[in-house]
Amino acid sequence: MKKYLLILLIVAFSCNSEQENLEVQIELEEYYIFELDSLTRRDSKHVGFVPSLNSIYLFNDNTYTLYFYNLETKENWKRIPFAKEGPEGLGRVDLFKVYSLDSIFSVNEILGQITRISDEGRKIEKIRILDMDNGDPAIQSGISFFEIHKSKLFTLARQTPNVLPLRNKILLEYDFDTEKKSYEIEWPIEYIEDWMMATKPSSAVMRGDKVYLSLPYNEHILIYDLINGNLEKKYAGSSKIKKYVPYSGDGDMQSRIRHVLEGARYGKLVYEPTARVYLREASVGLSIPIDANPLLATSESGSFLSNNNDNIYVLTIVLDESLNKIGEVPHQKLYQDAFCADSALFRRVVIYEKENEDILVFGKYKVKY
Repeated sequence: MKKYLLILLIVAFSCNSEQENLEVQIELEEYYIFELDSLTRRDSKHVGFVPSLNSIYLFNDNTYTLYFYNLETKENWKRIPFAKEGPEGLGRVDLFKVYSLDSIFSVNEILGQITRISDEGRKIEKIRILDMDNGDPAIQSGISFFEIHKSKLFTLARQTPNVLPLRNKILLEYDFDTEKKSYEIEWPIEYIEDWMMATKPSSAVMRGDKVYLSLPYNEHILIYDLINGNLEKKYAGSSKIKKYVPYSGDGDMQSRIRHVLEGARYGKLVYEPTARVYLREASVGLSIPIDANPLLATSESGSFLSNNNDNIYVLTIVLDESLNKIGEVPHQKLYQDAFCADSALFRRVVIYEKENEDILVFGKYKVKY
């Protein structure tokens, strides 16, 4: 089945703020449908892609089973059962990341611990890379960045109440050979002063020896050079994304939810190498009347208008290789598990036969401009 989506961007701004009229297309080529068994949820949060295996993986956190689906044939070609408890048990799993059959990792955010597992489901090693009781930050959950580069692990951290100032950094680097860790990239001061800003996850892309970092409330992309430690920034925002308003509630659940839903922020960042573009997701935020119950709203429910008084709740910003802005595509969401393969962008599609719990669906998209 093929459907095509063509979106004309009327106004786009380059990095030097010169106005351009550019046409950007995100074209849906086809749906990729993977059959699930009766024990596996379609909405599993642990889904990813392994380039070396050309396969999508899904970790079932109910049965603690890992499934591999070939991207070309759509077939489930391997299952690996894991123990949850006991000597070989994984315990709590907040993030699952697969690089190859002998490099499978589960992450326990609370313990700051990673577990490396074999393709037979056996534990190879457990490493506690962060200790919150000893002044470390925590491993960031949500839009997860977890990359291995030159025998080092790179991931994003989040602030904790007792983190030591010298360790309160965004990027964590762990050296598997020396078992040493380092903390890099200072948090902007506003993230330190307002704890609500630090609760939302960041996103990042690694290309060569550089990390491209997207903070949720920063219109710029931060570019960090791992070799010399230089930090640059490039504008990668949208006029539809309003500046962050500091939290002023009293901490109750309703005021916190209202603050989150009303606030605009940037999300997932990916790089598509064929089109040579970066894609940056952004949520516009809702305009919720003061007397309305925010618990009745969702970010895309249509219950309320957006912060711009329209029905555009999400958009994707398109940037070239130098992070110059090409344009933006309204109504497009990347989702946490978006990836690039086969000269295209893949993202999970939740609305395709959304009542069918026996399938996992990805859309294959071409980005053209």
